[in-house]
Parts: sequence; structure tokens; C-alpha cells
Amino acid sequence: MIDKKIKIVAPDAQNREIMNTCKKLWENNFDDTAKYVKYYFDDRWKESITFLCDDKSMLHLNPYDIKLFGEKKTIFYIVGVCTDKEYRHKGYMDFMLKTVFGKLYNENVPFVYLMPASEKIYTPYGFREMYNVTSFKALKREDGGKVYNDCIESCDIKEFDDLSEREKIELSKYAAMKLEREFECFVDRDNSYFEHKNKEIKACEGSVLILMIDGEVMGYAMYLCEDGPEVVEMVVDKEYTDIFVEKLFDYAANDTENKAAEMKIIFDESYFIKEQNKSFAVFISEENTGKMLMARIIDIRAFVGMIKLKGCAEEYYVEITDDFIKENNGRWDIILSDKSVIKRGKSDENKYQKLTIAEFGDILFSKIKFYLNEMV
Repeated sequence: MIDKKIKIVAPDAQNREIMNTCKKLWENNFDDTAKYVKYYFDDRWKESITFLCDDKSMLHLNPYDIKLFGEKKTIFYIVGVCTDKEYRHKGYMDFMLKTVFGKLYNENVPFVYLMPASEKIYTPYGFREMYNVTSFKALKREDGGKVYNDCIESCDIKEFDDLSEREKIELSKYAAMKLEREFECFVDRDNSYFEHKNKEIKACEGSVLILMIDGEVMGYAMYLCEDGPEVVEMVVDKEYTDIFVEKLFDYAANDTENKAAEMKIIFDESYFIKEQNKSFAVFISEENTGKMLMARIIDIRAFVGMIKLKGCAEEYYVEITDDFIKENNGRWDIILSDKSVIKRGKSDENKYQKLTIAEFGDILFSKIKFYLNEMV
């Protein structure tokens, strides 16, 4: 039995020694390029809470300002979970996850989420699927057809670095408008978000690209080109989807010097694209639906309290079992509505359905329309 010691390093306690230890663990366990690793530790990691166990294993909690049913809340995205090869299967990750759960519960965090290397690793800890995406490959037609539109001449793609301050503000407003209209849980895309995201995408040999029509923002795409043209997020007005897709092909051709007819772009998520795109210049192939993110309820009271359902209220009488956060255990009377309520249930009644925290998480996550595409 290894006597494990864990350091919890807040952003203001970071130093070069800790950074170098974390960077070495990252490089030993992940396949990211040197350029991306440099970006991460120069930028994103500076906001992270780091869990470091015996300098052999680590986990990072990266904070995001998330809009959940219209309210802003700091939610943590778990990244960088790794253990050096010779120390795996010795309980390091188990020890760190339990420590994370305790810390986050004490801070009334509603839930935590991650992108699993393997679902089977996290399922025993109460994580469940929360967000799927459909990815696809868009191929350029051999005839090179174009969509001709009255506004095609007034359309242009601008890189984020070339935007004016006014245009950056308009971009944030545009993203907020589009996402609030469609989703109930998403990361707030303010100007700071786009500044950080642009640095990240540039570390992947790409750029945040903005569709401008007569000087107004009508869409944006997170474009990268490490192993070929790839769009990890694209948000656009329906009537301009065809134009934006074709403009992205033009941009990719200039960017990669690949002007061959078979040129392709991988779209990692398709919510704003697939159903809207009617262009005869491209066609879609190799469509795949993947399980992108998993989440776990941390504080059942905090999570239920943030849910705002439209329409008829839903009542749940549940007896929860949580093997890792004992405060979630027991009987609960829950009403999900526009003002959801949760309180301790009565011990002398037999109407309570027995559920694990993960099973109840399945129910609650299904009530929420998510849009979460963050990389780290």
C-alpha cells in the first residue's frame, strides 16, 4: 500500500517547480505538440486548480463561467488526468478523484464534467454521459459548384486577430444571442473567452474565423489545421451556412495549399451546420456520433436548485446512494419547475425510488440541452 500525499495548488500558489513537474507528466502521458503544451502552461493552466499526487500523478480543474438556465456559475472541467506508466493501477487516480469530490462539495459546486479517455474508467465514480456530438467529413464536389447569392460579394472571413475592438464585442454578443436561443447550458463566450480560445486554436495551427457580411458578424468557426483542415465549433445564421462552409473551403485551400478537388474538412460537431447546409458544392460523408463528455453530480441540492423547467412541474421522490459523497445520500423530495425545490424526505414513507447518484444524474442531465465544446 503506497502512502500517497496530495498537493492542491491554487492558481496563486503556482510556481516554476510545480509547472515543470506538471509539464513533464503531461508530456509523458499525452501526445500534444510542443506548441500546444507551451500554450496550455503559459495560458490555460494559470487559472487551473492542480491536484498533484507524489509528483507521479495529476489532475487539473479548469474553471469556466457557464450559463445554466440563464444564471452564471463557475463549473470545473477535469483535464490532464494522468499517472506515469510505472505507477498506474496503484490507486493514484482513485485517491485524487475522491479528494476532488470532497473539495468541490464543500464549495457547493453542482456538477463536474470531463472528456473521458475511456468511459469505463469514470463510470464507477458516478460519471454518466451528458453530451453527444455528431461529427462528419465534408468533401468538395469535383465540379466545384458554388452557391450564388445576392450577398456573396459582401461576405468575407476575418481572423480574430484582425477584428477591431468593436467587432470583438459584436462577436461576443452574437455568440451569446445564438447560444441562449438554443441551449440551457453553455460556456459564456465573452471577449475573454474568445481571446483565450484564439490562443489555443493558434497553438493548433489555426484561428478563430468570423463570417462578416456588410461589416456585421453572422457566424464564427474554430478552425485548426494540425493534421488537415478541421472545425471544432461552428456557429452561424441558417441563411448563411452554405456561404460560410464554402468560404471555409476557400480559406483551407489557401491555408494548406491543397486545392485538389478531393479536399475535405472535418467538422467535429454539427448542430449549426448539417441540417442547415444545402450547398451543392460539398457533400457529407463518414458521419459519426460520439460520446463526447461525461458529468457527475457533486452537490445534489445545488444542482437541482439551478434547474428551471418550462411547462408542467415534475415530482421525484428518490432515495439516493452515493458511494463517494455521503452528503448526497438519503431520501429527497424534489420538484423540478421554473423554481425547482429540493428538501429532505420523510423516513417513514415507502414511496421513494432507490437510485444511485449516477442513475439520478442520467435523469437530470436529460432535462438539459448542453453545448460544451471546450478542449481544455
